[in-house]
Amino acid sequence: MKRIFLIVLVIMAVQQLLHAQHISYRNQQEVGLVSYGPMPLEIGFAARSFHGVAIGDAHTLGVNVGVNRFPIEGKSTIWTVPLTIKNRYVLSPRRKAAFFTDLDVGYALASLNKERKAVPVWSTYDGGVVMNPQIGLKLASPSQNFFWTITGGYLYQRLAITTYSNYDPNFNSRDPSTVDWIGDFNRERNRYAVHRLTFMLGFGF
Repeated sequence: MKRIFLIVLVIMAVQQLLHAQHISYRNQQEVGLVSYGPMPLEIGFAARSFHGVAIGDAHTLGVNVGVNRFPIEGKSTIWTVPLTIKNRYVLSPRRKAAFFTDLDVGYALASLNKERKAVPVWSTYDGGVVMNPQIGLKLASPSQNFFWTITGGYLYQRLAITTYSNYDPNFNSRDPSTVDWIGDFNRERNRYAVHRLTFMLGFGF
């Protein structure tokens, strides 16, 4: 009963907050770099699309959908599709140039990576939790209806790569169509905690 009572109180408080504030739709598109070093093999790509609501002048809350492409240990290139909840707070929101903070928290899918089935190695990919705090500068038009953003932040991403292998010379000569892709292979699962810097440019309204 206590948990239900607390949930009801939270819902009522959120409803009161939303009713007390002016709410308007917000949309933003961003592209940029995901990197852990200056070398080309250490730099990846990111794109994001945000849809949400502005609660009052300073707060924006909504859903961010995107795609990330980045190298892992200089060997594999991984694609992820982050689905996150974004919370933005703008300092001095009525100014044409204002600093802001972002926090994205959610889950990133790894479904864009194709399973590699080839003797003697087969690899599969799994996504995981993603978090991306950022700070940035918002440059608004005179009417405040359109704006540009420049942001920098930190990306934390969990993912896993499962590799099935069998390097027996006799096995390697087999036709892949005759292989038991589970029973005939040794399984190795590598989990990664990816740490990257993000640099994004965007626009919105």
